[in-house]
Amino acid sequence: MSNVEHSRKIKNKKLAKPIHSFFKKPHVNCPHENSVAELELKLCSFMAEHNILFQTMDHLSEIIKSIPDSKIASDIKLKRTKCTGVIKNVIGECHKSDLKTLLKTTKFSVLVDESTDISSVKTMCIVVRLYDPETHKISRLLWELRPLFEKNDFDAANQGATGEAIYKSIIRSFQDENVPTENIIGFASDGASVLMGQHNSVASRFISNNPGIIIIKCICHSLHLCASEACKKLPRRNVYGFFKHSSKRQSEFIEFQAFTNTKVHKLLHPSQTRWLSLLAVVNRLLEQWESLKLFFTRELDERIVSAEHTFNDLNDPFMKLYFIFLQWVLPKFVNLNEYFQKKRRRNNRTQQKKESNLSRASVVLHGTKLCCYK
Repeated sequence: MSNVEHSRKIKNKKLAKPIHSFFKKPHVNCPHENSVAELELKLCSFMAEHNILFQTMDHLSEIIKSIPDSKIASDIKLKRTKCTGVIKNVIGECHKSDLKTLLKTTKFSVLVDESTDISSVKTMCIVVRLYDPETHKISRLLWELRPLFEKNDFDAANQGATGEAIYKSIIRSFQDENVPTENIIGFASDGASVLMGQHNSVASRFISNNPGIIIIKCICHSLHLCASEACKKLPRRNVYGFFKHSSKRQSEFIEFQAFTNTKVHKLLHPSQTRWLSLLAVVNRLLEQWESLKLFFTRELDERIVSAEHTFNDLNDPFMKLYFIFLQWVLPKFVNLNEYFQKKRRRNNRTQQKKESNLSRASVVLHGTKLCCYK
């Protein structure tokens, strides 16, 4: 072996790192590494707080690392996989641990709502409302997003989402974390019978097991139901459905809009989850009323039953008066609904004025419904 080759091998041997060095943990008290970790935590918190797609972190981290005059920014190692893990296993767990400690010594209220997601999994969201000693404010904090039916629990699936099943799931979520259920002093949800019914519901079980508990229905949901009940006699669904899946009818309708000098707007569909959409639907129908009358006059030649019913409704003067009345009364419901959804509350005088307006509107609305049914 030549001296040159021998010298090269000795040099490579000196440069080789022992295998245990690859598993060596970073120094905990290193200021630079702590600063890098703090920056990564802040970025993950930013993504979670503003509900930003985690995939964005693949590009955002590269932009941050390209900052030339920051050693901390250039040393971050954060992609979407790590970002997801940090949010779920670090930030989320710390939040749950702090909240669990607080609930063990604090009275709180429970707010629940259930929904079925796109994967057909029935999920229940549990939120707690309590006094936060750190901020000195009343706070609403997420407790758990809990599947209503556990995997391989076929008995619960066969039983269904009954009041007993939902109540047990709520109580189990607190018992699993050793939070005393005696600290629950309030319960709120929408007005579904399985949640708020007088018998065999979640609310009735809370009343039996937590004496003195305060039960509150969702006011916004109740207001929406009142307004929706008054609009069941309207031809809104027939009109929207007549145009929904036909590009030919939509194109032909534009011709009638131009003839009547009406703005070229599409008809709106009242959403079941967008509570404030009903007023926009009524306004749009009144805006397009004359062009719709002409359009459905021509559609009578097609002998379509739904078109004939809609034509009769559009040519009924009482039906149009009903819509005009809704155009006047629905803003009162919408404004009050928005008021209850605001984070900041106004003074009691403003609240009393809104409640008075709602009472008058409800009386008039009820009287109009009776007249229409007669």
